[in-house]
Amino acid sequence: MYNNNILCIVHIMLIISVITATTTTTTPTTTTVQPSTTVTCTMPLMTTMPAVSLSTECYCMIGGEPYKPGTQKRFYSGDSCSDYICTMDCQVLIADYFYSCPSSPKTSAPTTSSLSTKELSVTTKELLTGTNPPQTTSGICTLNPPRQHNETWMLCDCMMARCIENNLVEITPKLCDPRTDITCTNELPPLNVSDSDGCCWHWECPCECKGFGDPHYVTFDGTYYDFQGECTYVLVEEIKKEIENFGVYVDNYNCGDYVACSRNLIIHYKSEKIEIGPESLVSSSLQVMVNKDIVGIPYKKNEVEISRFGRGYVVEITTLNVKIKFEDESFIISLPYGHFGNNTQGLCGICSNNKSDDCMLRNGTVIDDCSLMAASWLVPNTNKPQCPSTKTTTTSYTPVTPCIPSSLCELITGPTFQECNFVLTPDIYYQACIFDSCYVPDSNIECKTIQLYASLCLDQGICIDWRSKAPACNISCPPEKVYLPCGPSVTPTCQTTPEKEALIKNENVLSEGCFCPNGTKPFSPTIDVCVADCGCIGPDNIPRQFGEIFEYNCEECVCREGGVGIFCTKMTCPMMIVEVCDLEGFYPVTQARPDNPCCEETICMCNTSRCANTLPKCDLGYEVAGGYATGHCCPVYKCVPKKVCVYRNAEYLLGSPVFSDPENCQVCICSADETNSQGVSISCYPQLCDIVCPTGFELKQKPGQCCGVCEQTRCVVINEDTVNLLKPEEILPLKNDNCTVYKCIKEDNRLIHLVYKITCPLFFEEDCEPGTIHLDQSGCCKLCIPQEHSCKLQRYKDYLSYDNCRSPEKIELSRCTGACEAYSMYSPLSRNIAHKCSCCKELKTTKKFVYLDCPDGNSVKFRYVDVDECNCVETKCDQLK
Repeated sequence: MYNNNILCIVHIMLIISVITATTTTTTPTTTTVQPSTTVTCTMPLMTTMPAVSLSTECYCMIGGEPYKPGTQKRFYSGDSCSDYICTMDCQVLIADYFYSCPSSPKTSAPTTSSLSTKELSVTTKELLTGTNPPQTTSGICTLNPPRQHNETWMLCDCMMARCIENNLVEITPKLCDPRTDITCTNELPPLNVSDSDGCCWHWECPCECKGFGDPHYVTFDGTYYDFQGECTYVLVEEIKKEIENFGVYVDNYNCGDYVACSRNLIIHYKSEKIEIGPESLVSSSLQVMVNKDIVGIPYKKNEVEISRFGRGYVVEITTLNVKIKFEDESFIISLPYGHFGNNTQGLCGICSNNKSDDCMLRNGTVIDDCSLMAASWLVPNTNKPQCPSTKTTTTSYTPVTPCIPSSLCELITGPTFQECNFVLTPDIYYQACIFDSCYVPDSNIECKTIQLYASLCLDQGICIDWRSKAPACNISCPPEKVYLPCGPSVTPTCQTTPEKEALIKNENVLSEGCFCPNGTKPFSPTIDVCVADCGCIGPDNIPRQFGEIFEYNCEECVCREGGVGIFCTKMTCPMMIVEVCDLEGFYPVTQARPDNPCCEETICMCNTSRCANTLPKCDLGYEVAGGYATGHCCPVYKCVPKKVCVYRNAEYLLGSPVFSDPENCQVCICSADETNSQGVSISCYPQLCDIVCPTGFELKQKPGQCCGVCEQTRCVVINEDTVNLLKPEEILPLKNDNCTVYKCIKEDNRLIHLVYKITCPLFFEEDCEPGTIHLDQSGCCKLCIPQEHSCKLQRYKDYLSYDNCRSPEKIELSRCTGACEAYSMYSPLSRNIAHKCSCCKELKTTKKFVYLDCPDGNSVKFRYVDVDECNCVETKCDQLK
């Protein structure tokens, strides 16, 4: 069995330092003697030692070999040498000769107690105390765990153990390798970093990447470039994935012509996604979201800590010593070289202390143009569909007109920052400031570049009060705080322990921002209220002194030292006043009392939606009127008289005529009458009948009409200088023109007269019988008896047949044949088409008989009609359908 908690006490006896001369006779010039010290450590040893060969003599182990007391062993290293001396009490002493070696080692070995500084002109130190003889059966140390020959391991307080052999262990202080000075390509001072065992340290260049302005980037190794991408990009990812889900990303947006700015900073670490960005698109205030949920600051979970930094935030991954700051669209990413050296990629480049590999594309190709490189590190973002999935080109812009740089940029290279210029080269920040003022003029965006440079100076312990010389870059603080260019990055609060406060003062990390005035401090990290006395902060965020009594949320509270600080009890109220709600529309409501909002009362509240609103039915001449009576919720309705006259179920407005029976022969009007309760009455007077009818009209009595009505009975026609009255359908020719006539017609219950022009049919005198030409009835058109036309009697012979019987021979027959006169023409007189139809027709016939022979041999007597005379006979023309 092994016991891991056995106490091992190693005595480091006497350390003597002697500086010798280089002459033959050596005389010590100075001697420093340190008293013996005791180092206590816990070391695993066996509870029972393994079996070993015992002897009355003791031995010294030198170079892995056992030596008897009095033995000396010399080892050479160039011009130097070391003598290993085994004293009589088995103490191993080492004599180091740095300048020259004696011709031979000493021949006798004194005991440790008899050794003096005059006897050895060398530096001596104890290596091992051994009183047991070496074990000859094994070459290992049977510890827990077992150790091999010459295997080393660390104990406490930077003491190193080495297994000699056979359970013989050498314990010595760990020696640190000489440190080599290094130069950082990013021009930052190197950092002294402890080794993993904490005993030694070495120099490392800080991996610090920056983004600022619109925007400018400085890689881990100090390469400066501009990139105006408006999408989401990789700032830092590991080339070889060693840390679970680690990455830093930036989301840019268009903030001016041809320029972009950083809107959001996204950090991935293990299961956490941290996003720092504005609260809204129009807000400059930042908020922090972890896994899409807004969190309060300070925030601490697992290995991630988030705290305020000036007007921004700083995210720390404590186990990796990673620190990321984001403020005013600028960021600083600080990574330890020990974790990330030669293993980063993205817009921040490779942290290798070598600028030549900074511009590495996503595919691993190194190019010279970092702006072109940056475009290849685009991250797909569903919120920005305008961004391509990949982008391999970039555009360089120059101002359209000559630019006059802002005078603010001169602060960077002027006396204001002179002290910092010696530590941090200002060139790239001055160049960026000029760029900002030219591409986004009158925006004061150059203030952000100056602010970043001042922040970097502050990291080096150099405080620059530059805003007092740049009014355009002024910071507005809340009324209860004051601006300080160099205040504590972590401000002690009332909750800070004395140990923590001492640590904050010792670290002396500074930042710019708004701070509590002298004599006050924030109450706590989460309640940012400045207080002079650390009493209490209630839910109203108002500082309270111990013992102070106040009212809040209807409770009586007191600030007490200890416990939760604020102790509250509910206030007592008198008996509640209750009203009875018995009127329509009222309902009971419990509310805070006006004279004491913390106490309640029940009152009657009016709600008109609860009113029935039933209206009365009013008679003619009356209308509904409503109003609110004092103390009532619902209106009161009643019928009130209207200022109208009422007659036969009808209302008449004041001044309007009132209907009267025609047989009464009177006119009635609704008139004002002060003697009447309604203020109006109907007044009537006889109707006067003085009707004179115009020409063509006659006065006729009609039922319901008192004075009769003028009705039109004639058409009034003025025929030259004569007025003629025509009855309906009566025709009157125009004087001296029988072919123009007036006709009176009735149309739409009124009489009108029309003027017609008679159109005569074509007339050919040669077709008339002589002496028969005359005028028609109108006296306008000529008529005559036409000469004989082609209608005439024609004789022919043919058989007569009837019922299969036929005349034995052809019989002479007669028929009418030929054409007669016929026409259709418009007649103005009839206002229609006039027709004349005549046909060639028999005028005289004779009945005759003939015998017909039948097939059965019989003869039958058959009667037929024969035409004797033909002529044209006028007939009725059928209308077309």
